[in-house]
Amino acid sequence: MTSPFIHLPTSLIAAVLVVSLSSSAASYPDWFGMFRTVMMVLGGIVVIGIMLVVAVAIISGVMGMIGKLGKKS
Repeated sequence: MTSPFIHLPTSLIAAVLVVSLSSSAASYPDWFGMFRTVMMVLGGIVVIGIMLVVAVAIISGVMGMIGKLGKKS
């Protein structure tokens, strides 16, 4: 017997699809608006990724400089 919590996400997805397809707004979709939304989300993910890479590089550089301070030259 499967848990009812496994079927909850699929039920929610099915409900959202039924509501979106039955609405009058879905009969004439705004393709440019949907495309723009998808591109904004993807752009945000790319910017977050770049910020994480830069943050790791800065932290790594600072840790390397701190490590060199303790060594005798």
